Amino acid sequence: MWEDKIQEEVDGDTMVERPSEVNSEGEERRIQKKQKMSEACGIMGGWSAKPPINMSSEAEVGYFIRGIPLPEEVLIILLSNVDHKTLLNCRQVCKLWRELVDGSVWKEKFRREGRSYHSFRAVASSRKLPWYAYYWIFHKDPFGRNLIKNGCGQNKLLDWTFRSNGGNKWDVESPPLGCEPVPSEVGADSCFVTSYQLCSKQQLVDLTVEGVPPQIMDELKPCITVSEWYAGRFDCSCVYEMQIKLLNSHRSPLEEFQQQESMHAGENTEWRKISNTFKNYKNGVRYLLFCHGGVDSQFWAGHYGSKMTGARVELSLPPHS
Repeated sequence: MWEDKIQEEVDGDTMVERPSEVNSEGEERRIQKKQKMSEACGIMGGWSAKPPINMSSEAEVGYFIRGIPLPEEVLIILLSNVDHKTLLNCRQVCKLWRELVDGSVWKEKFRREGRSYHSFRAVASSRKLPWYAYYWIFHKDPFGRNLIKNGCGQNKLLDWTFRSNGGNKWDVESPPLGCEPVPSEVGADSCFVTSYQLCSKQQLVDLTVEGVPPQIMDELKPCITVSEWYAGRFDCSCVYEMQIKLLNSHRSPLEEFQQQESMHAGENTEWRKISNTFKNYKNGVRYLLFCHGGVDSQFWAGHYGSKMTGARVELSLPPHS
């Protein structure tokens, strides 16, 4: 089922045809499919993966291109140079190619090209991943990067949905006023700032759209780390809050993390980092809802409430067991 869904993304239709489903009426379609696979792999002129004629009747499986036997090691190198979408087609050629692609080709492709991807930087070259994990990493590179958009207000309030927008409403400061500069590791000097009535907003992360489909979420269970920096002003007390929810396909919560911090005037002008990692969560996580907000505690007109920046949601492959 998962293979079919991935295949649909490549060519708009499922190309998987089980051996038991092949009959005389489908023979022409099977031949056409093989030719299409051959074209996809860039090895026109005929290919086969069949047992060579053996007088002893103990046939050994071999790989053939244009009738010429090809060592397995050579075929691995050739296929590992194919782009990831075409490689997905190549694994549909036959059982032998599927086993070769799943067992060795993706790993060789990772060994040669992987370090240019965020997702592979924390993965040891000796680690074996399921084929679908390699595919999605080459396709969307979902691990080790921030899945939150506009986490520092560098694009004003774009990509966020307001839950409440009280007082003088949400604003963006660049640089922030009344507190220390934003830590350099954030990579920006801007921040969101709240007002004298509650300001809260949220962003929904669709994990499948970001390249982490259900099979990866349920079988590999990547670690989900959420974090953000927050601060108050030297002259006004305030409150900061964060709420994170892991949601199922119906957007009902499966797990939740929530924290609230009250900050007194002058005591919290330095930026603090809040972080939480979800591990071993329930099956069915399909979305993540990131919510944050705050308010000033003294009801001053303007923007004297809590500030926040560097909102981040990052997925990582769990440690190799």
